[in-house]
Amino acid sequence: MLNLDAQASAKVPNDEMIVTVGTMQSGQNVAKLNEVVLSTLNEAIKDAKTVPSVTPQMGNIYTVQDWRDGKASGWQVNGEIILRSQDMPALANLAGKLGQKLQLRGVAFGLSEPKRREAETRLLKEAAAAFRAKAEAAMRAFGYQKYAIEELAINEASQVPPPRPMVFNSAMARAETAPMPSEGGAADVQVTVRGRVKLD
Repeated sequence: MLNLDAQASAKVPNDEMIVTVGTMQSGQNVAKLNEVVLSTLNEAIKDAKTVPSVTPQMGNIYTVQDWRDGKASGWQVNGEIILRSQDMPALANLAGKLGQKLQLRGVAFGLSEPKRREAETRLLKEAAAAFRAKAEAAMRAFGYQKYAIEELAINEASQVPPPRPMVFNSAMARAETAPMPSEGGAADVQVTVRGRVKLD
């Protein structure tokens, strides 16, 4: 019995843009702050839904206490929405419009699910061929006449580079004026085939 593994990998151009925009309110009345933040985010999601190629979703919403000179001075409520689209120009344009009320929190790129599945299917064929080639090479090297695959496991993985750092001023950049990256980069997609073969 022989344990083998084979891999196939490729850099696949990212085809999806992810933009995070948000808002922050400060004050004494936390209930009112929550109401304002939620209202702003819900209105932004409503506007985003007018662009068919963009998928909006509510992101993190959290409340923290403000401190000054070691004393509680009020509250801060932060909230954000996440916008995804394969139509990058449309998303960049939408982010600019939403920037009248929201701040740009981050921009990242990734693979859409169909593109990732397509790449994994192609790489699986390559990894399987490499696995069989290794099995046949081992069979010949050790003087056996044939081999049979007894067990197989397939692992799929994709790695996207972390979001590019963006420079914000102290008030955070307005999405309407912040520059949008024009190059989405590529994701590393890898398929690994592991298994056990019997040499006869």
